[in-house]
Amino acid sequence: MKKIAIIQTGGTIASKSSDKYDKNYSVSDVDLVEILPYGISAKAQISGVKFSQIDSKDADVNFWLNLADCVCKTIKTNDAIVITHGTDTMCETAYFLSLVLDTNKPIIITGAMRNSSSASSDGELNLYNSVCLAMHEKSSGVMIAINEEIHSAKDVIKIHSTNINAFVSPNFGKIGVINYGEVNFYNQTQHFKSRLVNTKEFIKTQIIYIYPGMDDEIFNIKSDVKGLVVIGYANATLPENVKNKLEILAKNGVIIVVSANTISGLITKEYENFITSNTLNPQKSRILLSLALSKTSNINEIKKYFLTH
Repeated sequence: MKKIAIIQTGGTIASKSSDKYDKNYSVSDVDLVEILPYGISAKAQISGVKFSQIDSKDADVNFWLNLADCVCKTIKTNDAIVITHGTDTMCETAYFLSLVLDTNKPIIITGAMRNSSSASSDGELNLYNSVCLAMHEKSSGVMIAINEEIHSAKDVIKIHSTNINAFVSPNFGKIGVINYGEVNFYNQTQHFKSRLVNTKEFIKTQIIYIYPGMDDEIFNIKSDVKGLVVIGYANATLPENVKNKLEILAKNGVIIVVSANTISGLITKEYENFITSNTLNPQKSRILLSLALSKTSNINEIKKYFLTH
């Protein structure tokens, strides 16, 4: 019998409202292990770990680092982990963990778009499906399981503010589906050949969004910023005044990664002194850049990470 730990971090899945038709809700101290059907205990030994009780909009770098540490300790005595998490930053947390965890055991992240008191709440089924996915023989690595779909940590993004069908993998597609606990894989989640493990440092980086007519004074960044993700136009194109300003920053040692304002597509634009983000969105580009900078400041080495991670 497999041992599965459910690490609870808060989020909508752990929230309640005063009325099932009330859109306002708050995170509660609900024990999510208790909402699983009784029959699941015949298939797996389930335990709960209460890590935090936050809205995921408040997740920060320390949250990620501490969660990774919790997962590392918990996975030693378990076969798989399910993490319940708010959906606002779920994709970023999943990608971060996929980069730093030195394990291929299943790490399933799930949540809910509707709180547990809501009419047609989706959290209970999402949690049940995630536990079934964690038990599945083909499961490995970090995945997101939500709305009966399985997504890889690298490609998944959130595209809707309230709809339960809020998550997609725009470049490579979902890797499987789960229907009331029945798991079907189309593809396997990606495992990075080299991970940025034992990373206890998250180098300071920033994201800047390009828009028509912007003043390049916005690029007068502080000296402790070691990297910059710039959200350019489609295929990571940049206005000339912005490009010229970024060239100066690059010469002064700031690592520049140029992403795009589109939700999908491989970036084919090339720059001599900048890195482009491949298929990563800006949020995930910043995570990879910060972690890579904790290992090296060599632009060519960091560029390799963006080609492989």
